[in-house]
Amino acid sequence: MACVILEDESLRDGLQFEPKVLRLEDMLALFRLLVAAGVKRLQVGSFVHPTIVPQMADTDEFIRTVKDKHR
Repeated sequence: MACVILEDESLRDGLQFEPKVLRLEDMLALFRLLVAAGVKRLQVGSFVHPTIVPQMADTDEFIRTVKDKHR
C-alpha cells in the first residue's frame, strides 16, 4: 500500500512572498486551521532577519507559542 504524506508550507514559503505581514494571532489561527484539517507536517517559519523577510519576524515567538500549547 502506498503512503502519502501531506506537508504544508503556507506559514513559511506561502507567507514570505506576500506583501502583507500577518499578525502573530493570524498566523496562529492559520496554524490551528491546518491542524484541524488533519495536516500532520507543517513548515512554520524561517529564522531570517526581519529587514530581509519581514513576514518571518515573529517566527521565534510563533514557535514558542505553538510548542507551549501543543505538548
